[in-house]
Order: sequence, then structure tokens, then C-alpha cells
Amino acid sequence: MYQAIRHLSKNDKILKGIISRYPLTRTASTDDLLESLIKIIIDQQLSVASAQAIANRFFNQFPDPSPEKILDAGTEVLRESGLSRAKTTCIQDLCKKIIYKELNINGLSQKSDFEIKSELMQIRGIGEWTADVFLLFGLNRPDILPAGDLALRKAVMNNYKMKRMPDREEVKILAQKNGWSPYRSYASLSLWNSLKN
Repeated sequence: MYQAIRHLSKNDKILKGIISRYPLTRTASTDDLLESLIKIIIDQQLSVASAQAIANRFFNQFPDPSPEKILDAGTEVLRESGLSRAKTTCIQDLCKKIIYKELNINGLSQKSDFEIKSELMQIRGIGEWTADVFLLFGLNRPDILPAGDLALRKAVMNNYKMKRMPDREEVKILAQKNGWSPYRSYASLSLWNSLKN
């Protein structure tokens, strides 16, 4: 992490200021990649509080989740935790792909970022945001930029004094211009930290 802080602070004065105000730490990830991915699916387009409430109910139902247990439970049991129909379908499709060996979730850590995103986005309901956030938090990859994330775009607008919220491509251009690679994950974490105030 020291190298990331040094690199970002050297290349981007705004990030240097954010890091000095909000010390940079990595969120501890679970070793259970299925659990991590399900949590991220639940998080899609929800407030932190709503997502946490649904996740708590889901993992109370499945304290030791496995694809088989989740599929055997059936749609209505999954919906009881507060999952939308779309997220229920997404989690069921994920479980089916693992069971039918179309996805080796525990083998993902051996693959490139591009390969992982390509595989995950074959699952119904998993798009670029979910895949990026899984790479960042689930697999602790150092150079991930979830450029479409609403909170990240808001943080960029606030900190870089933009008159309007940047779109995905504008965030990517800013990252390239300010030399965030190969530590874009840490830049993203710093910008999210800046919203704590």
C-alpha cells in the first residue's frame, strides 16, 4: 500500500490531499468468493443501509452458503430476504454456472482482470460495475477503476471542482491524465473515502 500512496501522491495533488485527510486502508475481504460476489450483487443500485439489511437477512438464511443450498431453497425463500426478482435470478444463475462447472469461482484468482470480467459478465444480471467491484474488493486487484459508479463520479465532481457529474469515460480520462495506474483501486478507495464527510 505504501507504494500506491507514494505513486498517487506524487502524480495527483488532489488525491494527495484526500489521502492525508482520510488515511487509506484496504477493506478486509472474505476468503469465500461466492459470499463476496453475492454481497456485491445485493449492493447493486441500493443504499448502503438497504443493501446491508438485505445481506444480513440473506446470510442469516444461508450462514454457510453453497450453490447447492441456495438453489435448493427456491425462489420464494430467496425473495423473503428482500432480494428483487432480478437479483434472485442473478444469484440463481451464478449458482447454476458453478454447479455445472461453467464457472470455477475459486479459480478466478489465477486469471487476468480481463478474463475474470469476461466470465462474470456471462452471468445474467452481472454487468461491468459488479465485475469491477468484485475485482477490487473480492480479489483485491490493485488497478481497478469502477468508472460508472455513481458515488465515485460524485467524488470526482466534488474534488476536481467540476460543474457537473462526469460520465464513465470522463472518469477514465481523468485517471489516465493524472497517472493513477497501476493503482487505480487505491485512487477509487480514496475518492470514496472523501465522501465520508
